[in-house]
Amino acid sequence: MLFKSIRAAATALALGTAAIAVASVAFTGTAEAALRSVVGKPLAEAKSLAASVLVSFLIFCLVLRSWKLALIGLVPNLLPLLVTVAIMSIFKIDIK
Repeated sequence: MLFKSIRAAATALALGTAAIAVASVAFTGTAEAALRSVVGKPLAEAKSLAASVLVSFLIFCLVLRSWKLALIGLVPNLLPLLVTVAIMSIFKIDIK
């Protein structure tokens, strides 16, 4: 139960609202910094990945002059990433 309360507090902090049921939780100092890095890191990585795929797609479109060829060109670039994610999920390795 305590873990669920802490997880709810972390989620609320990440969303910017730290009110939980009848209690209000405020993290400060190193705890806040650690919590923000753990919660915010996967989101930042997802945004970075999306931006890099978009930039790659746009460059492929410009160079190949076809959006269909650009999509085909993304396959060999995304395949190693998908294999890595699959292996990490099989072995239950978290991204932290």
